[in-house]
Amino acid sequence: MSPLPRLRQQGGAHDSREEPTTVGQSPQQQNGAHNSRADPMAAGVWETEADFVQSICRWDLHTVTTGSCLQPQVPYTEAVSLHIGTSVTFKGKPVQPFINEPQLQVDFHTAMDEVSDIAFHFQVYFGHYVAMNSRENGAWKQEVNSYNMPFEDGKEFELRISVLENVYQVMVNGQFSYTFDHRLPQGSVKMVQVWRDISLTSVIIQNQE
Repeated sequence: MSPLPRLRQQGGAHDSREEPTTVGQSPQQQNGAHNSRADPMAAGVWETEADFVQSICRWDLHTVTTGSCLQPQVPYTEAVSLHIGTSVTFKGKPVQPFINEPQLQVDFHTAMDEVSDIAFHFQVYFGHYVAMNSRENGAWKQEVNSYNMPFEDGKEFELRISVLENVYQVMVNGQFSYTFDHRLPQGSVKMVQVWRDISLTSVIIQNQE
């Protein structure tokens, strides 16, 4: 593996290459950044420690089989390529008590665009129920609801979404919780977006060949 990039001393000569994209940018900003930025491993120098951490996060997600991003910002968006065996794991916590009716939303988009179709929409109404759906040709389809609520008020959660042959399988805190039948090809997914009333501590994308 190539050596990690080094921090650049403040006041040093400016590097003309593109800086890495910050996690949490809008899909439009991120898409442009992917087209123009330099390879973070090739760039090699960063202005601040925060830039360094973000560069490692971006490098991991795009160049190794198992990628992880620590302390990602919300809303969080990331380019992905899904196939059978891929799993995406989110660790986080609601930022409000359940009495305030916080929500969590995860969307698997078919393009790097928030208005694109959604192969899998997963929305948690904490303390109440979970809604799952798809958006096809700009229209929402039949919603599937579950009143199974493994999320706990004020506690951290681990949400793992796995791509199986016929369904998305959702596990919460290591326990099987939900499934959702594929309505669009899993290979059509280009971006994952996570948002609403949560904070994230990590996002891990794992591909099993």
